[in-house]
Amino acid sequence: MTSRADIRHKAGRVKERLIDQLLLLELRIPAPRTRRPRITRTSTKLACIDHSFHEKTSSSAFFVEYLRQHFDVEVIADRTWSGVPLPDLSFLDDRYLGVVFFQTQPTRDLVDTIPNKNVIFVPMYDSAAKYGYRYWRQFSTLRMINFSSTLHDRLLNWGFESMYIQYFPKPLQFTGGSANEVFYWQRVARVNPAVVAKLFTGEPVKIHIHRSMDPHEPLAELSSDDEARFGVTYSTWFDTKEAMLDLVRQKGIYVAPREYEGIGMSFLEAMAMGKAVVAVDNPTMNEYIVHMKTGYLFDLERPEKIDLSEVREVQRNAYQRVRDGHESWESSKHRIVEFIRAG
Repeated sequence: MTSRADIRHKAGRVKERLIDQLLLLELRIPAPRTRRPRITRTSTKLACIDHSFHEKTSSSAFFVEYLRQHFDVEVIADRTWSGVPLPDLSFLDDRYLGVVFFQTQPTRDLVDTIPNKNVIFVPMYDSAAKYGYRYWRQFSTLRMINFSSTLHDRLLNWGFESMYIQYFPKPLQFTGGSANEVFYWQRVARVNPAVVAKLFTGEPVKIHIHRSMDPHEPLAELSSDDEARFGVTYSTWFDTKEAMLDLVRQKGIYVAPREYEGIGMSFLEAMAMGKAVVAVDNPTMNEYIVHMKTGYLFDLERPEKIDLSEVREVQRNAYQRVRDGHESWESSKHRIVEFIRAG
């Protein structure tokens, strides 16, 4: 029997979709651009509002460090997730070339407090894609840099100014590791041990589970039968990132930990070592991985056993994908600087 809560939830989803459809009608009516040109175009100062968690993970380091090769970058940490408000941003006037929000999502009211009109938003698919046009229309005067082609195409269809570029890390030394050993980083409830067990049903693999859940994600346990079947080992903490990578190098297969990604640094690092990555068939994983060629994709709603018979070939293809992709990234990343300066 369907509960009243389920009925209310479904009704709410229908209402949201109807509102989105009505608002999308405005796209058929050309509207004048309201973003005024900047006064000063010679400044090299750039403000970057970045999620404070990146101070620990360094996930945004590739972006900030590249910007610093061309601009005088002032990083402002966003700690609003912990209850600490952002500082007053009204000082970010036209003495700055522009203001970049990396991953952290601004509000319309916040943007309105910034005198500088060259404001750029770098959204991440995992945190931003759940919103419809009703949400995004508040950012109609902002310019976008997208690392997800899926989100980029959606925003273009909605009339936003967006550029797309795909990031690839520098390839590491190829280390195929043991073809029948799996590294699985347990981070979110949806990609849980029971799902992973279904993917390797009947395969003679050993699974290592690194338990380090994202904030507010409940921990799911693996059944004792599956623990024994897959010879499961566990870790909960590594003193250094290199210590974790040393363990990953020993394994031939890497299970991407999330349902969606913004870029996907963890599984990209695994591909950069020549690992066969198993991932949910969602962005951004499916923007990098071709099923059974450069990795393995699965339906999270109906996970089925994957065929590992060509795992060594998949590893080689994955490694070459990163090698080629990194060359493309190096030759095209100048477009980011040009996009910022063109504001």
